Parts: sequence; C-alpha cells; structure tokens
Amino acid sequence: MSCVTTCLHNCGVAAKWAASKSSGGSNLVSLKGIAPEKDLRLFAETFKDSCPFLKNSNFTSLKFSQQDALNFRNNCPFGKLINADSPPQLADGIKYFQQLEELSAKVNTNFSRDCLEESERIIQSEEQQKESKNEKLLKEISQMIGEKGADVASIKQKMTETYFSSVLEKMKKEGNYRKFNHIDRKVGSFPRADNRLDIKPSHIPAHELWDGQSQKDITVWCNNDYLGMGQHPVIIQAMKDSIDQFGAGSGGTRNISGTNSLHILLEKELAELHNKESAILFSSCYTANASMIPTIVKMLPKGTTIFSDAKNHASLIEGIKYSGANKFIFRHNDVDHLRELLEKTDPSVPKIIIFESVYSMDGTIAPIEKICDLADEFNAFTILDEVHAVGLYGPRGGGVAEQLGLMDRLDLITGTLGKAYGLYGGFVTGPSPIIDSIRSFAGGFIFTTSLPPAIVGGALASVRYLKQSHVERKTQQENSSFLKRRLKEEGLPVMETASHIVPLVVGDAIICKSMSELLLDKYQIYAQPINYPTVAKGTERFRLTPTPVHKKEDIQYLVNSLLQCWSHFGLPLFGKHH
Repeated sequence: MSCVTTCLHNCGVAAKWAASKSSGGSNLVSLKGIAPEKDLRLFAETFKDSCPFLKNSNFTSLKFSQQDALNFRNNCPFGKLINADSPPQLADGIKYFQQLEELSAKVNTNFSRDCLEESERIIQSEEQQKESKNEKLLKEISQMIGEKGADVASIKQKMTETYFSSVLEKMKKEGNYRKFNHIDRKVGSFPRADNRLDIKPSHIPAHELWDGQSQKDITVWCNNDYLGMGQHPVIIQAMKDSIDQFGAGSGGTRNISGTNSLHILLEKELAELHNKESAILFSSCYTANASMIPTIVKMLPKGTTIFSDAKNHASLIEGIKYSGANKFIFRHNDVDHLRELLEKTDPSVPKIIIFESVYSMDGTIAPIEKICDLADEFNAFTILDEVHAVGLYGPRGGGVAEQLGLMDRLDLITGTLGKAYGLYGGFVTGPSPIIDSIRSFAGGFIFTTSLPPAIVGGALASVRYLKQSHVERKTQQENSSFLKRRLKEEGLPVMETASHIVPLVVGDAIICKSMSELLLDKYQIYAQPINYPTVAKGTERFRLTPTPVHKKEDIQYLVNSLLQCWSHFGLPLFGKHH
C-alpha cells in the first residue's frame, strides 16, 4: 500500500478529500502504473492545500528534503509516531514515508479528527482572509469609481492588475504558463522546422524585453499532423487548384452565399466514410461538438440525460454544459460504472452516451462495443468523437469504429480535418434528420463564415487519398511501436497505450517545462510540455507523436537526448537494467 493510499485510509483530511471526488480520487487513479517514486509528489500535490501540516509548502521538485520530513513529523499526528530522536535519514523522504506507512495503522482515530478540525479551521481562516482581501479591493475600486472626476484609465488599470495580471503571475510561478514556440514548418522537409522566436508576440507587453532567437532545423515531436498530410504534394496541389478556380475566401456563411460545391462534395465523402446518411462541416471539431450537443438536447424532450466519460475533451464538456441537460460522469472507460448510472436513471427519459475513441493525452482506446451494448439495452443515443482516430485507423481511415466494424451501431460520429488529414475544420455525421436539424438550428454553424475553398478542396483530396492509401498508416504505427519499445528498453517512464499516442511522464510542471526548453536549446528537439489543466497535477508529461516521415535515426536521437535530460534533472529510470 502506498503512502497516498495509507493516508486515504487513515487521515481525516484525506478521507474527506476522497469523499468529495465523485470518481473516488481521480488524481490517484490517473497515476496507476506509474513509478512508485511519484507517490510522494502526488501526496504533496494532492494534500498540500488541505493538510494543515503540508500547507504552504513549496514542492517544486521531486525532492522532499530532510527538513520537510522533520517539519511534517513534528506536526502531523502520524509524523509524531516516529521517534523524535531518530530523524529521517533519507533526504528525499521516501524511506521516511515507508516508516510512516508501517506505523500508520497504530494511529488513534482522534488524531484524524483533530487533524480534520485543525484543517477546517485553517481553511476557514484562509477563506475569510481571501474574502476580506477581495472585499477590500472591491471597496477600493468602488471608491475610485464613485469619486467625482475619477480617472477611468487608473480604474481599468487597477482592475486589470487585480483580476488578470495576478492570475498570470501565479501560473508562471507554478510552471503552468504556456509559452508558444513559433514553428515554421518547411514544405518537403517535415518533421524539420524553424522556430521563429525572433518575432516578439503581441501578448508580451511593450515594456518587457524579448530576446528570442531564431532556430533552424529543429525536429518536431509533438504535432497533430499525424500522417504528414499537411505537406503531401497531392493535398498541396488540390489546394492550389481550388484557389485558382474559386479564389481565397468562401464569401459568407453557409446560409448566405458561402456554400460552395466543394462543401457539398466533402460532406458526402465524410458521410460515406462513416457509413452515415449525412454529414455537416464546421470550422473546427471544437465548434462542432460545442454546438451540436446543445442543439440535439434542445430538440429532445425535457429531462434528457447525458452520460459522459470522465476524460472527454473540453469541447464535449462545453457542449454538455451549455445544453442544460442532466448529466452523469462515468469513470474513464468504466462500463460497469456506466451501467450503474444508467440503471439509476428514469427509463422514460431520453439518454445520450458521449465518449471518444482515442483519448489524446493518455492514448487509451474506448471499449466501444461494450458501450454500444449498454446503449442498446437502455435505449440511449451514442455520440462518438473520433478526432484522434479518423484517417489513422480502419481500412479506409474511418477510425476505430470502422476498424472494429462498429460504425453502424453508433448514432453520431464526429471528427476533424485538422489532424490525420493535415488541414483544418470539423464535422458531424449521422442520420439525415439529426444532421439537418443541426444545419438549421446550431449557432456555431449558422453564424460563422464557412471554410474557404482551398481548405475544403485540400481536405476532400486528403480524405479520398487516405481511403485508398495504407502506407502512411502502416508506417506511422510502426514508428509509434518502435519509439514506445525504445523508451521502455531505456527505462524511461512511457505509459502503456494501445494507440499511436506516446505519453512520457515527467510528473512535475516546472521540470517538464525546463526539460522542454533544454531539449529545444541543446538538442534541437521540440516537445511541448503538457501541464495542468490539460492533465492532472503530478502527471505532467510529453505527448510524443511519431509520424511516417520520422526516420529510425530521428527516433534514436530523441531517445538518447531524453536520457541525457533525465540524467540532467536527476530523474529515476525504471526497468530491469535500472
């Protein structure tokens, strides 16, 4: 049993935290299978805001110092079980927690109650201080506004500093602030690119210095152009032909002069790809999901209930939120939990199960057939997001559902043109009456300019090409498997996945960001850090995406460079050789 599990079983604060999570402690589950050395980090990240004896600690590395261990031991009821004359011997604190684990069963339950009461007192005090600070700021701003001849510019500046700048500064300190690299991909040379950091971005204030330097010929390892189709000569030529024939822009919304013959042809092609009656194009799949779900719910009777996978994409979550429907969240890929929730629901209300085929951050694949079985049993609609699967799976690139022969069992399938197809845009496929209703009532479709002809023409060529060609998919899967094998052989903490996604866990936001910078500056490798809120704290990672155009020597150079970085930051390696 890990120290985290021990605390869940014995500590009042931890128990209260766990009870508040509908998933039973999603942060813990998300680290299943990852190195046990991460327990301490997870413990700190999970409980530092609720445990009065960890509160305000600054866990910015994988180290847990001897002084941290001493402070915790001298204050926590569990810690006091350790003999005061025998301080923890290991600076990283892991053995200390192992000792703590062995003794935790002896803890008097009063300790937990006392700890919980102390925690609640501190939390209440901090909330009051926060409220007091907010009230003071609001009062100050109100006074400024109420003054005769108030300086409007000063008021706006005060509000900007209080409610915007301070949040950004906090993100920077936590290592979660996102810095965009300026990647200029070069036709015919992908995955090589130039990083144009010599151009100062507009969100950097004028008074801040910008000393970015341009980098030539970096290798991109984190792009979503999974098959390299964004550089394919067939697609580029199709886009040029579309511009020559139709011009640059579409000319309006789909309703007002913005529907081109290419739009109609692409929608027919996508409907046929997924074996559906109809399809509809959107400016992105984010817009498609966020617009389609509320539209469908409003067409259905009151009481419609949605069942959503816990790791669904933000676009699906937004669509569910704004639909106003009743909702239940089932644990990721857990069909038993989904059944439990379906059984609790009124059999007479309409039900919709929403899930993805490939989950982009963990690389997991949904149990589509089992979910469809439940949908049939409980008379539920199904919406499957195949964004990270279209083009990549199935004999014609129809996605995981096509590969498994399950497309006919799904009511709606959504996808993107911006990943494996190498362009931009999103789509929904399904029965004609539902698609026509989306066309007629979805604001995200009606009130926006349609995709330009060059994009649609290129997408049409890409979909048609990948229906016939298998070499890109085959090579991509081979490269993905080879990279996973080499990472595992070298003891690097790659997560086991059944998909093409290769998640490499670092487990610390600041280290992950710093390592990304080191990879770029020293090794000319671009791997973007994936931090909170995209993934849970303590599971920060690189999301590596090998393509058909990466060579075996590129993969070996990446692995060797990562090993150097792991050594530089003092991170552990795992496996039989370590």
